[in-house]
Amino acid sequence: MARMTGEHVTRRRCLGLALGGAGGLWLMLASGCRAGRSLLDKWNRLGDVWRRFRSFEGGKVGVWRRPSFNRFKKQMQAALSDLPAWGELRGIFEQRAGCIESCLGEKEARLVGISCYARFIVGRMAAARDARKQVEQLLALVANGALTEAAARKAAAQIAREAQYIALADEAGLIPDKRRRRERERELEAQRHEDAIAPGPGAELAGDRLTELTVGKLGWLAGPPMQNEGFPAPGVDNPQD
Repeated sequence: MARMTGEHVTRRRCLGLALGGAGGLWLMLASGCRAGRSLLDKWNRLGDVWRRFRSFEGGKVGVWRRPSFNRFKKQMQAALSDLPAWGELRGIFEQRAGCIESCLGEKEARLVGISCYARFIVGRMAAARDARKQVEQLLALVANGALTEAAARKAAAQIAREAQYIALADEAGLIPDKRRRRERERELEAQRHEDAIAPGPGAELAGDRLTELTVGKLGWLAGPPMQNEGFPAPGVDNPQD
């Protein structure tokens, strides 16, 4: 009851600031108002961001949408930080946004006369692209009324593998020695193509949550969201290498 009352007071405070017309003060205190959102509100916000990706994808987005995409990226980062999102979940979002960024960059280059050659997509961007394919397949099942839990779990498992790969590739990118870094990246790429990357707990949870967000059924596969889920408990080492 105390928690509900606290949230109610926080929301009333935000509303009072808005109705009072205190524009500058409202902007300054907006982050404090956001802190009063419930965990479900935060997940719903992240779900909205996840579903909005499609409006920028498919290779059809024109350079005129760059300002809109830049605003979208800021909203994405705010939603990820507000949750907060653990590494494997955040990685899928950031790499999916990176694919759009790359596409827009190539189109902008062509506008100013810079030749762009078709690139063979590999690495983290390829993993994000393949995670997106799972999203499209899930949405097709929903549209046809054919979504089953088995199909959802299969998609979640594939998204989890892509999330694990992205997390491992991010770690490999931090290796200071260039030769060792490239060797590790090639090793991971080979494992990914052989479907030999086993997702850890954080990646599995990311796969479940992203599947749930895609079909609008938060909690369906992994149960109700918990505070600080996806993060190791204090004093406990992350079991993933």
